Amino acid sequence: MKSCFVLGCIVLSLRIGYPLFAQEMNVSPFLGGDLGGSSEEKVITSEEIEEKHKKELLEMARARIKESALYGILMGYYAIREENIGICDTIDSKFASQRCRETFNEFMPDRYMGEGRCSLIKNSDKRHICRALKEDNCSGLGDKNRGICEALEKGDPRMLLRAFNTAGYRYSYKDSLISLAFFSGYRYYSIIPCERYAKDLTYEKKLGCMILFSDNADIIEDFVEDLTILSFSRLKNDLEACKMIKNSTIRKACENRNIEDVDALVMK
Repeated sequence: MKSCFVLGCIVLSLRIGYPLFAQEMNVSPFLGGDLGGSSEEKVITSEEIEEKHKKELLEMARARIKESALYGILMGYYAIREENIGICDTIDSKFASQRCRETFNEFMPDRYMGEGRCSLIKNSDKRHICRALKEDNCSGLGDKNRGICEALEKGDPRMLLRAFNTAGYRYSYKDSLISLAFFSGYRYYSIIPCERYAKDLTYEKKLGCMILFSDNADIIEDFVEDLTILSFSRLKNDLEACKMIKNSTIRKACENRNIEDVDALVMK
């Protein structure tokens, strides 16, 4: 069964069985008073009903996003930044929490290698490569690891891909870019090399660079809010809502109704 990552799940869940009219919400036009009657009655205007309905839709969309794979992955990057896998346990969704842990375990060794904290790397081959890089001496490694070490040293993604293949790893060119992005970011403690290698990768990886190395502590929450507005805009066919989106990539996707698969825009 094909799973949906973000927007598809949200819009579908909001469309099914949700009351779209005040009558269906069982909202009386009058509130206040007691059983004995009252001289004061508060009228609920249609604008107030619509605003209440809007807030409820936004809250539901926001909650769905925080259950998604994307949210778990972004929180995984944040856990790497803070060097604390326990952050994944703070996520309410078990699915998103698991994706957070997977992201942490997959990419945390790249941080250790970039920083030269080799003893913390569990994989023995990666640990040997890390020590060689730290000593600036790849020549002492065996054939299997020497090519990987030299490619990381030179920062050459195609050379790294060939070295991975020679060593028996089933890596793609994008895998080599990801490895270099996070490794180089921590080697030089800079977002610049991370973004240079990530420029041809998915937007999710670009967000990873920002989460790991930028000074903005609100990247994830801002992105969640932008996706929330996007899902609301698609559901209500409200193009004006797109103007509230901060992220230019998501705002353009919101404004361009020809972009139907927003999940693919971010994740694939």
